[in-house]
Amino acid sequence: SVWSVDALERPAILKRLEGMPGWSLALDAQGVLALHCDFWVPSYRGAIEFVQAVGAEAERLNHYPHLEIAHHCEDGATVTAKVFTHAISAVSEFDLELAQRMLQLYVPTHGCADHAPDVSTADYRYELPESFIADFPASPRGASRLLVALPEPADPHAQEQPGASPAPLDLFAGSFVDLPSLLPSDAHLVCNASQVFAARIFAQEADQESSDPIEVMFLSPDPCDTDPATMLARACDGQTWRCMVRRAVDAPGLRLSVRAGSLEADGVRLSMTVERLHSVWREEGEADGVEATLRLWCSDSHAAAHTVFGQLGSVPLPPHIRRAPQEADKAAYQPVYASSDAVGSVAAPTAGLHFTPDLVQALKHKGMRWSQCVLHVGAGTFRPVTAEKVAQHVMHSEVFMMSLQDLEDVIDSLQAGKTVVAVGTTSARLLESLYWLGVAPQRYSPSGMSL
Repeated sequence: SVWSVDALERPAILKRLEGMPGWSLALDAQGVLALHCDFWVPSYRGAIEFVQAVGAEAERLNHYPHLEIAHHCEDGATVTAKVFTHAISAVSEFDLELAQRMLQLYVPTHGCADHAPDVSTADYRYELPESFIADFPASPRGASRLLVALPEPADPHAQEQPGASPAPLDLFAGSFVDLPSLLPSDAHLVCNASQVFAARIFAQEADQESSDPIEVMFLSPDPCDTDPATMLARACDGQTWRCMVRRAVDAPGLRLSVRAGSLEADGVRLSMTVERLHSVWREEGEADGVEATLRLWCSDSHAAAHTVFGQLGSVPLPPHIRRAPQEADKAAYQPVYASSDAVGSVAAPTAGLHFTPDLVQALKHKGMRWSQCVLHVGAGTFRPVTAEKVAQHVMHSEVFMMSLQDLEDVIDSLQAGKTVVAVGTTSARLLESLYWLGVAPQRYSPSGMSL
């Protein structure tokens, strides 16, 4: 009998890659489309052990990857894997099976899978009428409403019963400017000072002046654990970024450029080439696209990425706001306390949008402490969940940081029994992550720690 294997269709490969973090579809040096992944390990010995484990699994499957090890001295080592079926010079089902097994060998579950809730994504679906969505912020800033939930007064004669339900909450509508009167005077607020950059660019296919605009949303530098603020301050030319491209792309190589004359760009032109495909990007009410790694080429080789994006891009308003960005959005879609030294979010930490300089001063004047942290909002916050089960959704990583002084101040407040208030979910996630990294150290990477 003659052994044969079928090449998989590219859209089918991208669909499968949605549940395989780190793997991408790219052309190798010989022009062969293959699966690629970089595995970081903390030591060279660890890299050897991982390769040995992969080798044993490859023997079992009778299917073998191409592996390379790069040692980074004190920064560990990287095992680079390339997988494709040599007999057909394409990707087959054997390749996806081997790639999935490599992920399982690389990331032990440590029992986490046993505790993952069996929750259907459909259980969280609800209808939100468009009439309930504000297309413009409250005017004046800070005039937004505030839902206040306070515990109902407890019965002083009642005895607490083990396992009893939480006390009911008293709900009432207030205003955000009431915040100083609602918080304890010794409260300690922690806010996310990350600043949003012009992450959305509309481009066209290179050499096709009449093509329709293609939305490109810059998500994070590639590798994804790189600090966005650092890369935005560097020359744009030659950088690689993980992006959402709102167009069906089934192979690397697509070349894009900013549409000539669409914006006043002071002569700066940006070209982009799709180097890797990571997965399909599906978003309700929008055209399908892909998540891809793009390499950037700028006509001004010295221009900083932040400057180029600012000239060619626009404010990345969320998709549920059905209007084009306006000049006023540059200030309105930005927390007033955002730091120019912490530019890197592709969506605003929305809780901060309700604050005004006067409100911040009122909180401080009442005696409340104020600390800052930075979590650059990326695809991990807003990428739609398309998996059938919530636990199957692949979360993107986001870079965060907090100064030692601010962290020590928060610890002092906690030890003194004061109320620590996280301003929004990004600050809450950062504080929770710092706690877990402290009590149960997780995997380290050369540029920091990740969960």
